[in-house]
Amino acid sequence: MPQSERNPRVEELLQRPWTITTGMKADGTRWARCREIEHAVAYAGPSENLDELFWDSLRASLEAMIESGEPIPAPPSPITFDLKTVYAVAVQRMEAASDEFETRPAPTAVSAMAATVGEVAGV
Repeated sequence: MPQSERNPRVEELLQRPWTITTGMKADGTRWARCREIEHAVAYAGPSENLDELFWDSLRASLEAMIESGEPIPAPPSPITFDLKTVYAVAVQRMEAASDEFETRPAPTAVSAMAATVGEVAGV
C-alpha cells in the first residue's frame, strides 16, 4: 500500500510496544506473532523476510480491527520502580544478610547496588 494511503491511526498503533514472540519450526520455517493480537502472525521460509511479513500482518490486523470496531488491546506498560522503595529493600536485605552472617560483611555487589540506587533516588 502506498505511504499516502496508509491510515494514520494504524501507523500510530504500530509504534506501540507490542509483545512480539518469534521462533522456528523443525522444518526451518520461522514465525513471529503478536501476543496481544492473536491473528497478527507471520511465517517465513529461508529466503523470505520475516520482519516485513510480520509487520504487514500486524498492519492488516489493526486495519481490520479498526474497520470492524473491534477493541484494540493495549500492549503492556513498561515496568517502573520507585527508586526510594528499591533502595529501602536493598538496604533491608543487606542488613538481614549482615545480621544472619555476622562474621562476614554483606556482599560487595549488594552494597554497591544499594549505594548506586540510593544516589539515584536521592536518599
